[in-house]
Amino acid sequence: MDYKKVSKYDRLGEYYGYPKCCIDSFKRREKSEIQLNVSRNTGFIPCIVCATKVYNKEITLEDLIKNRKCETVFPSSKCADSVIYSRTVQAQIQLKYDRLGEYYGYPKCCIDSFKRREKSEIQLNVSRNTGFIPCIVCATKVYNKEITLEDLIKNRKCETVFPFSTRSKSLCVNVTHNPVCPKN
Repeated sequence: MDYKKVSKYDRLGEYYGYPKCCIDSFKRREKSEIQLNVSRNTGFIPCIVCATKVYNKEITLEDLIKNRKCETVFPSSKCADSVIYSRTVQAQIQLKYDRLGEYYGYPKCCIDSFKRREKSEIQLNVSRNTGFIPCIVCATKVYNKEITLEDLIKNRKCETVFPFSTRSKSLCVNVTHNPVCPKN
């Protein structure tokens, strides 16, 4: 396998011995109730075809693991620890979004929408490439001209006036730990 041309999921999947169909399913973010149920919180989420076979007791989850390079036997509490670590990192990222959103004065509903990675066409259109993507409810109000995008910004801690100019966008640095925002 040429490691320079494959994603980290392909590399990790091969390292853990996961089937290609399951790796591809994971990369497409497919997670049905059956898939999550048969994964048993191991960190390995089989594709729907393999998950159905496990669910119907035709095979076990362990039967899917082939040519594993990882020395830790599957399943392992060590692997579960990495899942817990991954969830901790995700929680820290979500907290960072909360802090940044508050710093820029974005509404909580819009911050939560951003954390869920909601980006409809209307949301992207009304954002005007400002970096602020309002939630669908607020975006619809902006689209219908009930409010402006600027009206949504309240209690802004960043000194730069919204929307950023291209120059001030590049000057705002390290806002997660030590917000530094230039005045316009």
